[in-house]
Amino acid sequence: MATGLLDAARGVFGLALIAMLVLGVVAARARATPQHRAWMIRAYAIGMGSGTVAPVMFPVYLISGEPPTGLTADIVVLGMWLLTIAVGQWVVRRLAFPRPL
Repeated sequence: MATGLLDAARGVFGLALIAMLVLGVVAARARATPQHRAWMIRAYAIGMGSGTVAPVMFPVYLISGEPPTGLTADIVVLGMWLLTIAVGQWVVRRLAFPRPL
């Protein structure tokens, strides 16, 4: 059972995903390829955020025999979502400002 924290996070990330997809389409229509790429990477990071939970939660399930639940599980989900978004933003920055050879 999800707590209010996870429900709120899903709402916020869902709205952010829609906004980033719209901004990506607007950039594509304006033929602004670097901006389009950045918005799509950010949208992908949000979309993949909840999928990164399995590598953390599955070992807990194997050890305890029960899936993690409650506030602790929701904090892990939120944390993994934020980590995925941070990595996506790092990729965007890395593409925008490549390191010199």
